[in-house]
Amino acid sequence: MKFKNALKLSIIAFIIALSQNSFGQITIDNSKTNAQLVTQLLGSGVSASNIVFRGVRNVSTRYQVGSFSTATTTLAQMGFTSGVVLSTGNTSDIPLTLGTNPGSVGQMSYNYISGTAGEIRQSNPVAGQDADADNLLSVNYYNAAILEFDFVPLGNSVSFRYIFGSEEYSDQGGFINYQCSSYNDKFAFLISGPGIAGGQGYTFNARNIARLSNGSEVGINSVNSGVVGSSGGAPSASNCTSCNPAWVQNTPSPEFLGHIDGTQLNGNTHILTASQSGLTPGLTYHIRLLITDAQDGAYDAVVYLETGSFSSPAPSIGVIASPSTICAGSSTQLTATVTSGTPNYTYTWSDGTSTIRTNTGTASLTDQFNVSPTVTTTYYVTVTDQGSPVQTSTGSVLVTVNPLPVVTASATPATICAGQTLNLSSTPNGATSYAWAGPNSFTSTSQNPTIAGATIGATGIYTVTITNGG
Repeated sequence: MKFKNALKLSIIAFIIALSQNSFGQITIDNSKTNAQLVTQLLGSGVSASNIVFRGVRNVSTRYQVGSFSTATTTLAQMGFTSGVVLSTGNTSDIPLTLGTNPGSVGQMSYNYISGTAGEIRQSNPVAGQDADADNLLSVNYYNAAILEFDFVPLGNSVSFRYIFGSEEYSDQGGFINYQCSSYNDKFAFLISGPGIAGGQGYTFNARNIARLSNGSEVGINSVNSGVVGSSGGAPSASNCTSCNPAWVQNTPSPEFLGHIDGTQLNGNTHILTASQSGLTPGLTYHIRLLITDAQDGAYDAVVYLETGSFSSPAPSIGVIASPSTICAGSSTQLTATVTSGTPNYTYTWSDGTSTIRTNTGTASLTDQFNVSPTVTTTYYVTVTDQGSPVQTSTGSVLVTVNPLPVVTASATPATICAGQTLNLSSTPNGATSYAWAGPNSFTSTSQNPTIAGATIGATGIYTVTITNGG
């Protein structure tokens, strides 16, 4: 069972009233519509529709969703200038006077009671429940908040950046620490649509992409300071290792940041990235951004989503020349390869001064042709896809041209008697290779070969081929 500090909770309103003008490190705006919030999240290469929020919104001036902006110390520690925030409590409770230890003041802990308009919990009537929140937790869920929408990616992947924070992390004062307990507040980013087979029990066979690099879901028990808590009933290290096999007791998780100055939450993760590859450009997918309390509604959690970070990448292009070094008069093959974007593609090649090739409206992911530069040249290619909006990407490759060597060859003496030595010589010195050929099937790889005891059969023309620089 959770116990609350009655004294601290009773004075929180007084503290907020006194320090309201001292905030300014994080500013919460609860006035934006669902469409405005999602538009704020969208970056390049993705469009959204059918936007829905479920949760408490403007009930007695309390909100579970809003936008935020940061400044000075809070910005430096968080790393997000602005974004959208989902909370199991009240977003307006997030700001805290800069320099204040959150463990020294009242907790961010708004427990919405059953029947609060919009409140989502397991014990509600069916209309106030959520199957995905139930699947996310192995215990009862409370105060869930969900922002969901359809989206169309222009590339074959989508990603966005986020930070998870909670009041149930250790307050460093010994009063609150629910780490490694059954009060494991969590969140999920559930993506569903063509080609996605989550196999995790979520609706529409969605996949939770809010995960660490080892596949563990992000929550209090998977990312924390490494200290087993003393709150929440029978906390143990096994509760953390079962959520994250890489968790080590008394060692902070690499993804754990701690407190962000100017905010109320006791602990936060570093910036994390959620991503999904294997998408089909131009098709419609669905994402649900969900956060919920575990076991009860006390001590809130938040997830910060960075402005403009929900994006599908522009066409990614790689360019090679084979070979990349040639001799003057030789040719090389240029190849451009696209790995994302929306077909069809237009490839435009340039030598830095003029367009030398255009391949328009092809579905091919590669474009290649031969060039014969006379001097070292950098070639550029710009690929344009057919997304809406159109996206472009540019790559380049350097072709090094080595000049042909100026070759001289001589025989000393040019006329000899049978039995004498014939001395052959060539320039330049220090070439990569020399190849002599002459009468009587004569061959040599020396720069300056000799023929001792030459016979009449040595009479004729000798040639040397010199290779320099490959």
